[in-house]
Amino acid sequence: RLSADEFVKGGLTLEETIRFAQMLEEAGVDCLHVSCGNFASIHRFVPPIYFKHGYFTYLAEEIKKAVNIPVIAVGAISEPEHANWLIEQGKADFVAMGRALIADPHLPNKARSGKLEEIRPCIRCNEGCINRFFKGWTMRCATNPQCGRELDYAEIPPAKKPSKVLIAGGGPCGMEAAIISAKRGHSVILCEKEGELGGLLRDVVVPDYKYDIKRLLNYLKYMVYHMDNIEIRLNTEVTPELVKEISPDIVFVAAGSRDFIPHFPGSERPNVVSGIEVYAGRQEVGQKIVVAGGGVLGCETAIMLAKQGKEVTVVEKLDTIAYDVEPLTQMTLKEMMAENNVKIITGAAVDSVVDEGVVIIDRELNKTILPMDNLVVALGRQPNKEVVERLMGTAPQVIPIGDCVEAGDIADCIQQAFVYAVR
Repeated sequence: RLSADEFVKGGLTLEETIRFAQMLEEAGVDCLHVSCGNFASIHRFVPPIYFKHGYFTYLAEEIKKAVNIPVIAVGAISEPEHANWLIEQGKADFVAMGRALIADPHLPNKARSGKLEEIRPCIRCNEGCINRFFKGWTMRCATNPQCGRELDYAEIPPAKKPSKVLIAGGGPCGMEAAIISAKRGHSVILCEKEGELGGLLRDVVVPDYKYDIKRLLNYLKYMVYHMDNIEIRLNTEVTPELVKEISPDIVFVAAGSRDFIPHFPGSERPNVVSGIEVYAGRQEVGQKIVVAGGGVLGCETAIMLAKQGKEVTVVEKLDTIAYDVEPLTQMTLKEMMAENNVKIITGAAVDSVVDEGVVIIDRELNKTILPMDNLVVALGRQPNKEVVERLMGTAPQVIPIGDCVEAGDIADCIQQAFVYAVR
């Protein structure tokens, strides 16, 4: 038998863990819920989006083979089809879901009634749930703006006076505003200047590990296309003239943000390219790459390029990288960068680009030239405020929401769209 100290220290092999499970069964335990990890590996037992679904369900499977009592599997199981498959294959008797039920508490009933497309997915960002929990804050959810606000938003109230709502922009913010406005009984016209809904989400779902973001995109598109009181107009830019023609009561401006490359000596050179263009696969780059910016876009782009066999260096002016995500995601990104041999330089910024490469400068004003084929710039986004300015005053109410106010993340966009549409 293990002492409490020995058990807490961990280090058990799978065989030892199986024997421990058998001991629990012999002692009269009725059911085993199988998880793993400790605070040193917390990014693995609350796995962010970079880990596969069902990340450690293999443990439940092995223990189930060795005991005769029910076994519960857990670990990034967020789709009913996956849960059913695990049980059908005999890998577990029950499946536990945590974050998936925060994102959509009605998941079981929607699954039971065959409404799988209407399940609002968890994107495993950990921002609203586990991150806020560790801070002692009330829980939130990036994709479920009602979570933690049930006193105010448990029910979406019908509009006292149905209105005509025009939405400029078909990204996640615009689609969420359209869905909530339509649920309240308003007549909605959703305009998107491009030929497809999704906005920036379409660019960030390229890597395989962004499967959950793709699920969110598909969910939002499904909802807007299947609501009778939403009219969708693609390839349609909202102009003052169009607003006058439609004559809406309310205009939501969800024009999003745009990528930008700040001006510095050499920034106009053809080997200086946009991070999002590289990430989305629209821009080819050479073998030796320097990424300017160590936020999530810079880190993910660096990892993607390193996996292609390229030599990648990330330059970040702060003392750490992945500073714009919660700690578990940050831990995972740092681990992935180390595994893929991405070099990291912190406390330095891009000074200029010259024939020999990119010149970086540290806080002591020391300059270093890094040879490179391409400088990939991932230094944030700029709000499309000029669209807001152009449309202000064109309707009784013009309400800017999302990235065109201030560039943020998915949670910012969806929360803001929901709250303004409810109000």
